[in-house]
Amino acid sequence: MCPSAWSRQGRGYRAANGTGIKNLGEMAVPFSTAEGHKCNIPFQVADVEQPLISVAHLTSAGNLVQLGDTDGAVVS
Repeated sequence: MCPSAWSRQGRGYRAANGTGIKNLGEMAVPFSTAEGHKCNIPFQVADVEQPLISVAHLTSAGNLVQLGDTDGAVVS
């Protein structure tokens, strides 16, 4: 994990109940696609139970996000 622009500025997040959540930094998470392409996504690190990913950020980067009844996919 390394500092991110937001963590250096003291910026964070807000939970649904209004509680502040501190941004602890950033970590690149590597993964491979089913076709064997190597990728990574930079995640902001915070003290939360489950990771979240922004569909808005994914689509603004040129990806298509498909959501199904029990699964989903990000298509580059």
